[in-house]
Amino acid sequence: MGLRTGPKTQPICGLGWAGLWALWALRRSSICGSEKHPEHSIFAVSIFSFKLFVTSSPAIMRAAQKHPTAITLEPLMKFMKFTQKHTCQTPREKLLYLCDQNGGPSLLSRIVHDTTPVLAGKSLGRMNRTMLRQLLPIIDDMGNYDSIDLHAWLRHAITVVSTNATYDNLNPFQNRHIEDTFWELERNVALLLANIVPWLIARKTWKARKRLCAAFKDHFDLAGYEDGSDLLAMRYRSFLGAGLTHEEIAYAEVPLIVGLLTNTVPAAFWVHFELFSRPKLLEDIRERVRAKRPQYFSRRYAHR
Repeated sequence: MGLRTGPKTQPICGLGWAGLWALWALRRSSICGSEKHPEHSIFAVSIFSFKLFVTSSPAIMRAAQKHPTAITLEPLMKFMKFTQKHTCQTPREKLLYLCDQNGGPSLLSRIVHDTTPVLAGKSLGRMNRTMLRQLLPIIDDMGNYDSIDLHAWLRHAITVVSTNATYDNLNPFQNRHIEDTFWELERNVALLLANIVPWLIARKTWKARKRLCAAFKDHFDLAGYEDGSDLLAMRYRSFLGAGLTHEEIAYAEVPLIVGLLTNTVPAAFWVHFELFSRPKLLEDIRERVRAKRPQYFSRRYAHR
């Protein structure tokens, strides 16, 4: 996240040159900052012409969520312009219309800020409740298997519940082929960002994006945004008002889904991995759940 800084600044860990290596450098710098400044719960990472703040402190995160005016998405606009061009295939003239500032905030910037309110509060609460309701039967189904591939199971579960909460009944990801198509795209999305004859050096990824975007176009053609989340509806209205067609809006959905899923799955995997690697901690958590919600705690999972 980008935070408006006050008089005090946190330790800074510099990045390499921006562009194709920005995300790699950001990840490297996050590790660098943690190692160089273990005594700090927050540190700054320089990227492009601004700073991002990385924190491992739940208290700081809660404070930021309670004071949304301290958070700005404006620093991410430069990178969004880059991904909008190379990931979404937005036509050049419409890309200029979206990103040209003309002395003020760009249209893309205004769209991002317009959607910020639905990323918190009641709208986010509704999405989270939908995800939890749909996650429970998936968890219950685990009892039908002697063993599972944890990463594959988490990837499927998170993909299904996250996209259902966003796209609702006409969710393209309800088709397992589309789900697999997305993860085929995700594996080599950097090759698309490089934009060096991607139809040749990343042919499978190129085709995966076309299949995924065709599914999104069908979703919009069928007015799926009417039953979807507030986030989806607001983005749709904003892009449609900017003159984008359903096909172009479908391509604009790709970065949203990449951001929604690609970090969540590995984070969930490592949280579970760490928990199951610590039997005492795992049992303590189970006891707390049992004490708080005994009616929802199934013994068949407690001692597997």
